[in-house]
Amino acid sequence: MSVLQVPDALRTELRATLRLAGPVVAAQLAHISMGFVDTVMVGRLGPEALAGVAL
Repeated sequence: MSVLQVPDALRTELRATLRLAGPVVAAQLAHISMGFVDTVMVGRLGPEALAGVAL
């Protein structure tokens, strides 16, 4: 077996793990993006509003 070959059982496990992890990663990225956009939009309103969002 060369360095680049992966056993079939491991390949199957990795594929299943990535299939489960994909939506979780997408949800985390969406959550982070939403927080960033909220902060940018409220930041235009002033420091008091920004402090309120930071809570």
